[in-house]
Amino acid sequence: MKEPFSRFALRFPLTLGLGAVMLLLHDSLASGLFGALLPRNASAWELSKLAFFPPLLCLALTSRQSGGPGATLRRAAAPVVLGALMMAGFGTLAVSLTAETAAIMLLWIVLAALTLALAERWQGSPVWTVLLLALGAAYLLFSFRPPMLPPFLEPGDVAAMAPIAW
Repeated sequence: MKEPFSRFALRFPLTLGLGAVMLLLHDSLASGLFGALLPRNASAWELSKLAFFPPLLCLALTSRQSGGPGATLRRAAAPVVLGALMMAGFGTLAVSLTAETAAIMLLWIVLAALTLALAERWQGSPVWTVLLLALGAAYLLFSFRPPMLPPFLEPGDVAAMAPIAW
């Protein structure tokens, strides 16, 4: 399967399926290291894990079709990092405008498609690989110790978003 569209046609549904499995498992596997890889709540940061881990896992699983794991993940580092950060940023904006998570899920689908399409054509760089590892570490760290900032707050937690009276 050497054609980029054929690889995309395989990877896109696989990525969405992996993300759906992550959403289904988040309640039953909420503790421990594996639980840190899953969205713990509906905050934009936690849901941006769907734009980070499923595409990485999908690209790793299908890397034999596009030059091996090292080359595939090196090319995918920039699109995955940018997709996850855009998911967190635009997700925060979407959550502030509407309480519906449908907007975030639609954003996830669009960003997953863009990430996988760009992963075919992007040139790898060590800087992006380091940023990919740093973002992965941030996901693990902030799963256990999230800061009290808008991307990390759950949309239904009005008390956390309200200004504190002095």
